[in-house]
Amino acid sequence: MKNHSSENKKIIIVAGGSGGHVFPAIAVIDELIDSSFDILMITDKRGLNYKNLFPNITIRVVESDTPFGKNKLKKIIFSFKIIQGLFQSFSILLNFSPRLIIGFGGYPSFPPIMIAYLLRIPIIIHEQNIIMGRANRFLRNLARKILISHKDTKNLLPKHSNKTLLVGNPIRKEICRYRSAKPPLHNHTNNFNILIFGGSQGASIFSDLIPRSLSLLEIELRSNINIVQQAIKEDLFFLEKKYSELSVNAKIETFFDNLPLHISEADIIISRAGATSIDEFRVIGKPSILIPLSHSIDNDQYANAKKLENDGACILVEEKDLNENFLSNKITYFYKNRDILTKMSLAAHTTGNTSAAKSIADLILTYY
Repeated sequence: MKNHSSENKKIIIVAGGSGGHVFPAIAVIDELIDSSFDILMITDKRGLNYKNLFPNITIRVVESDTPFGKNKLKKIIFSFKIIQGLFQSFSILLNFSPRLIIGFGGYPSFPPIMIAYLLRIPIIIHEQNIIMGRANRFLRNLARKILISHKDTKNLLPKHSNKTLLVGNPIRKEICRYRSAKPPLHNHTNNFNILIFGGSQGASIFSDLIPRSLSLLEIELRSNINIVQQAIKEDLFFLEKKYSELSVNAKIETFFDNLPLHISEADIIISRAGATSIDEFRVIGKPSILIPLSHSIDNDQYANAKKLENDGACILVEEKDLNENFLSNKITYFYKNRDILTKMSLAAHTTGNTSAAKSIADLILTYY
């Protein structure tokens, strides 16, 4: 493969199409933009939902899928997708000729990184979760550096200790702008802002649960609540109707371009437990009620939430234990006890890390 050593400032960044993988990639891209890098992003079709967040970067889509939890027919389809993704990746890497490739997890990172290894392109992988994802587990033997977000990351191998580096999870500048020098204070006012979102997976559970929970609140309390909620398109009309019937002020969208603002304005966040979302809550210093995906592979969301709960920054409730009575009681409790929210904000804010993106960018520069 051609590699114009002194002039080649080309880099490929690969990420699965969910926000949990794409957002850390964006954070690192932002750090590299001013360093004259020629950056190409590889993702899957879902990743195109975020293309407006990095308009000056070339994005290429490759086919991929997960081999886990599939029936026989879908495993055959998976095999064809992987083969297609490998051919697509070979064409992309051969034509672009990068000096380095860095993967942020997810199955779409598998084909490009496999091809990069065959073409002897240096590989770096980054893991956001406490439990290393399966794609990264497969690719860790090929990487020159394994970057982790937590010192207690699971599924690391002793033989990889010399190439493993603790850097944290890269957080977007849009999030970091809302980090104050001190954690937010939750003074008692009548208004109470609740942000609800489920990430790229599992937002639908909240569409039925949240209105039922709010219906159990005292009318006066309910009138003081402001809801900002991410929902799937099919639930928008239903939610608008329900909140109107309950006289609850609500803003409902399928996707929020200004999510960092909504996080900063929230008194409490009700969310799934993706690693990147949690680390964004830490940076801004926001308390949360976390409901991990019950069917997440390796139960990684539970592990992410458990660590935040141990830090005193969230309430963790498993889906099997979740109901409208539990949630309405928690909302009432936090509405009446803002000092508890302030303590949780302090716990989150204290562990917020804004330096990971720069640390990774500095590491990348050593390859050029």
